[in-house]
Amino acid sequence: MYAEITQMYCNYLKFVLKLSLKIKILQCERNKMKDEAIITSNTNLLDHQKYFDLAISKINEQFRNAAFCKQTRLFSNLVFMLLKDLFKIYKVLECYNMEVLERFSSLTVEGGG
Repeated sequence: MYAEITQMYCNYLKFVLKLSLKIKILQCERNKMKDEAIITSNTNLLDHQKYFDLAISKINEQFRNAAFCKQTRLFSNLVFMLLKDLFKIYKVLECYNMEVLERFSSLTVEGGG
C-alpha cells in the first residue's frame, strides 16, 4: 500500500511541477500574484482555469487511500502538503476570478456578447 500511495503522490508532484513551469503565476509569491494576474492575457486567464480544476481533482484523488493513511504519520504529512498546494491553487483562482470580473465588460465586447 505504501508503494501505491508513494507512486500516486509522485505522479501528482510531476503534474504540479509541470503545471508550475507552464503557468507563471504559480511561481510567484502570494503578494505578487495579483500583479501577475493583471498582465496575464484574457485567453490565458480563462484557459488556465481548466488546469487548476484538473489539479484540484488530482488532489482529491490522493484522498482515496485516506483510511489506510490515517493509521500512520504518512497521513498528516500528506494532508499538509496537499492542503498547501490546494490553498495556493485557490489563491490563484481568486486572483484570476477577480481579474476576470474587472475585465468582464471588455471580455463581452471582444467575445461579441
